[in-house]
Amino acid sequence: MTSWLTLQEYSSKLGVSISTLRRKIKGRDIEYTFKNGRYFLKAPAKEESYSMKEIKEYYQKLLNKKEEDIRKLQEDREDLLHLVECLERQKAKLLEHFI
Repeated sequence: MTSWLTLQEYSSKLGVSISTLRRKIKGRDIEYTFKNGRYFLKAPAKEESYSMKEIKEYYQKLLNKKEEDIRKLQEDREDLLHLVECLERQKAKLLEHFI
């Protein structure tokens, strides 16, 4: 039988902040139901229960991945800005020849 926990109960049981749980609900990353103005989360099965250390390691890996993505996007942005500068110079040279 499926049991449902309030946000507070789930937070206490798994050591996850309520704000994180609300983000997971908003992103539909966690199974939930809404009754009488309250959210209830599906209680994890025993094998789904993670230690705080495992959760922190998971989020650290996720953070590292996002930081790498940001670094790559910044490099792409710099490359695009350089390309725009080169194209602007070429445009100016071409305009000089036609004016």
